[in-house]
Amino acid sequence: LEHWARETPDATAFAEPESNGGWRTLSYGALRQQVGAVAQSLLDPALPADRPVVVLSDNALDPLVLGLAAMHIGRAVCTVSSGYCRLAQGDFTRIHGILRTLQPALIYAGDAAVYAPALAEAPVADALTVFSRGAESHAAALPFSALQAANETPAVQAAFDAITPDTHAKYLLTSGST
Repeated sequence: LEHWARETPDATAFAEPESNGGWRTLSYGALRQQVGAVAQSLLDPALPADRPVVVLSDNALDPLVLGLAAMHIGRAVCTVSSGYCRLAQGDFTRIHGILRTLQPALIYAGDAAVYAPALAEAPVADALTVFSRGAESHAAALPFSALQAANETPAVQAAFDAITPDTHAKYLLTSGST
């Protein structure tokens, strides 16, 4: 990301379809700027570095930026199948067990209307909850746009420079582990 943001800042890095038929795109330069801002947001509230960022969402640009930002500053990311939050009968035992095990510092989900019911009684009371849409309807949740609004400081580069080969980047839950 650092290399391509410098070498080809205007080239498209990622894109996702929009509901109106167009595309939301991120150039390498814009992606690097957003990663820096979100990384700063993860450092600002002093989220425990030894606790992962959990993503409960379908594939989209916001969780991509969050995951890259977390890994950019040495925070582990764990993407959990959104199916555990979309159960018609409302049995959230599995997602609650996963969250209890992971003890995340931050839980991200795309839409509060979809994911908030599963998080209402989540067993991680001190985790910061972030939604791309509908955060205002969930007590104490932040909108993802608030993370994107931060100004990157030298603390982001210092955290990036502190990453070692032993720093955890991502936790992968296979069907047998969940």
